[in-house]
Amino acid sequence: MANVLTVVWFVIAYVLAQTSLMFWAAMMFPARVERARERVENRPAKCFFSGLLVWGLHFLVAMAFIKEGNPGPLQLFGWITLAPMLAGSVLGGGAFAEIVAERIRQRSGSTAVVPTLLGGALATTLGGLMPVIGWFVFFPLVSFIAVGAGYPALFRPRQPKKAAVQDARLEEFAPVASAGAPTVPAGLTVSTASGPAAYEGSEFTAPGSFSSHA
Repeated sequence: MANVLTVVWFVIAYVLAQTSLMFWAAMMFPARVERARERVENRPAKCFFSGLLVWGLHFLVAMAFIKEGNPGPLQLFGWITLAPMLAGSVLGGGAFAEIVAERIRQRSGSTAVVPTLLGGALATTLGGLMPVIGWFVFFPLVSFIAVGAGYPALFRPRQPKKAAVQDARLEEFAPVASAGAPTVPAGLTVSTASGPAAYEGSEFTAPGSFSSHA
């Protein structure tokens, strides 16, 4: 009975910890998680194989240092070498939580971000606990894709698109241009080379000559 309770509490702790990590990553590192999300949505196969490669390389290097007989500092360094791969997997997990959260909002019509993000993280975590298909298909697939998507985002956060930068610059200079534009009250008479011209709305009208826009 004690062994059963130990397993149950371990599973509960794992679900809470994994869900919290995904949610925390999505909230604390939105730019990096967004970059990882773009990779998951656009290149999932590439993310899977690159994640498998990154995981294998880090695992082999770590095992070379952690093996029995090595001094304590070397074993500690072996565990440290796993840190970038594990951090990348956390960012990739946050990307999966974001994707599922967006699907939830689309289907339910909800605009709440925090509850749907928690739901996406929880659904992703629980999917890996499903016997057989979750253990041997869902969990490895999602884990390797998460590593392949989050590892590059760990070193290169997403840059804003050029169009967005240009729009921001236009918005920045728009008030200046508007402030510098001259304004003429309606009905005002302005002297021109051909004689007096009356300003009506958005046009100057000179009798017997021409009509031009201000």
